[in-house]
Amino acid sequence: WSSDVCSSDLRSWDNELPWYIKHVENFEQLDDHACPKGTRIGFKYDSVMVNVPQYLTYLLWEAKSQGASVLQEELSHVNGLEAALKEATEIVNEKSNHKEQISCFVNSTGLGAMKLVPDGTMYPIRGQTITVAGQAKRITTINFKPNPENVKDAIVTYILPRPGSDTSIIGGTKQIGLWNGDPIWKTTEELLERAKPFASELLNE
Repeated sequence: WSSDVCSSDLRSWDNELPWYIKHVENFEQLDDHACPKGTRIGFKYDSVMVNVPQYLTYLLWEAKSQGASVLQEELSHVNGLEAALKEATEIVNEKSNHKEQISCFVNSTGLGAMKLVPDGTMYPIRGQTITVAGQAKRITTINFKPNPENVKDAIVTYILPRPGSDTSIIGGTKQIGLWNGDPIWKTTEELLERAKPFASELLNE
């Protein structure tokens, strides 16, 4: 896939080319007139786009075909991580067909680690995206200047085609410390408005 990365703030690049230049193909810096309106510096290169739900389904199928088994159980966090791991070991030994000794557990509980470990340094970073009909022509990422009213919130717009699904993902947000997991309509409107100049094939002008 063709990928465009543009920024409205020259300072974000410190007058240097991005670090990944040696790891992508057909990299080129866009001329000023080729940069989308509102941006000051841009790059173009070939990249990879993965349909994540489809890929995860494939990985699960592949793991099962190699003999992996899937158990879905609920573990208590009340007595901490050590007790939860002990409980998980007992469940695996009881319900799994594998009799081999467990070599490791992977803690992928996300914010749940606050209570499970416990880890009081954990905090949320809220992201909101939109799935729209149609497949974008390219991968596009636009970095905007930080919001002076809240410098903790990263302002970035991205349009990601989802191959094989005739849909695309539009985002996004990076709101530090915001616990609200419900979609915010005002944020949805802002995301769509920011994406319009860069995805005319998906959004009405």
